[in-house]
Amino acid sequence: MGSGARRGILRFAVATVVAAFLAVSWGGLTTSRDAGMAFSTWPLSDGSVNPDGWLGNPDKRAEHGHRIFGALLGACATVLVVWTHRARLPRAARWTSIAAWLAVAGQGLLGGSRVLENSPHEALVHGCTGQAVFCLVVATAWVLAPRRSPPNPEGPGGRWILAAASVATTLVLYLQVVLGAVLRHNHGPADQHLLGAVYVVAAVTWLAAVAATRFRGDREVARPVLLLALLLLLQVALGLSTAGILSRQVAGSHSFAEVALPTAHQTTGAVMLATSVVVTLTATGRVRHALGRPAEAFA
Repeated sequence: MGSGARRGILRFAVATVVAAFLAVSWGGLTTSRDAGMAFSTWPLSDGSVNPDGWLGNPDKRAEHGHRIFGALLGACATVLVVWTHRARLPRAARWTSIAAWLAVAGQGLLGGSRVLENSPHEALVHGCTGQAVFCLVVATAWVLAPRRSPPNPEGPGGRWILAAASVATTLVLYLQVVLGAVLRHNHGPADQHLLGAVYVVAAVTWLAAVAATRFRGDREVARPVLLLALLLLLQVALGLSTAGILSRQVAGSHSFAEVALPTAHQTTGAVMLATSVVVTLTATGRVRHALGRPAEAFA
């Protein structure tokens, strides 16, 4: 398989990540507007692929836009899984693309069931699993990307410490996603989400310290960790702004700030979680390399 074809698959995987990002962010917009039931039918919207007046109605624009991006993601995931298998890529790439396709399909069915059953519980689950699906699509692109031979970390046990810090950060971030979804969908206690934020700050700080002291020359580690730290600063600012604007929100009001700030906060959380997953995959790859079992290269 030529290098041009390999680059083509990787670029399409990145395009699939973009589609997943749009689906997740538009889903957050739909939740911010309480527009999940703008249409009571599925998979068609009011019995149509292109319902009348959906662009002029903010709630219908949010919900139908989310469905459009979800369908785009489904199409991209399908093409990607077929392409990776026809190209006879290594097992890791094939199985990850299958997992991503199944997850995308399951997420679509869950979203449809949420509408047909008008189920707030399924809406909560749909919001939580959507972030996991996004991370799985990102992981597929990561597996398809070429790997570099890692430099040695500074100090003994550096690879293991990085793996522990990255796994802990990913778990804490996903717990925070769940707490945020409970707060948004079920109006759960805000103090739990605030406490989760403290743990997120601690975990990201630990991970950044490990990367800065032991992996300064490893760009595949240092760059995503730096991105994660910058996203954390943005997320804290968005969280404080969101809490301030929502504390003054009048029931039924959906001003620009009341929609934009929670959506940006949720979307930034999704990107943070995906970035932490990338660091975790890189860290576990470093451990495998140290044990003499390097991950399959993209070839």
